[in-house]
Amino acid sequence: MDNQSCDLGPDCQQRHDVSPFDSRGCAVTVTWTITIGFKDNGTYTYRVSLKDLDPDTVKWTKDRPFENAVHVDTTNSVKAIAEAFSPPAGKAEEGDKQTWVELVFDNKADAERFVKAFKHAIRLCGGKPSAF
Repeated sequence: MDNQSCDLGPDCQQRHDVSPFDSRGCAVTVTWTITIGFKDNGTYTYRVSLKDLDPDTVKWTKDRPFENAVHVDTTNSVKAIAEAFSPPAGKAEEGDKQTWVELVFDNKADAERFVKAFKHAIRLCGGKPSAF
């Protein structure tokens, strides 16, 4: 989540991001909902097997518009993360496969704690570091 103040200009509106993480064994779904100005702007859904992720790339990042996020790449940058976008009042549309995903957090401490657990889970599911 990110409720930081906005200082980009007169049309600036509050943005709120939520990215719940759901796993069933090694299969993961991240559902990223974006609200701007208290209005739903749609939801991105990412699906991936932890086996396809590079544990060495899991890291906390401070990146606008998010203050606290956890970033992870796929092993060898293989496009293994399925992405779909659902507009506020529409049907989900499949997008191109991705090589990375981020999850947003309320604070740095929670994000850093998740980094440790996420790396461990990826290794347990057979995730390997990239060759190069």
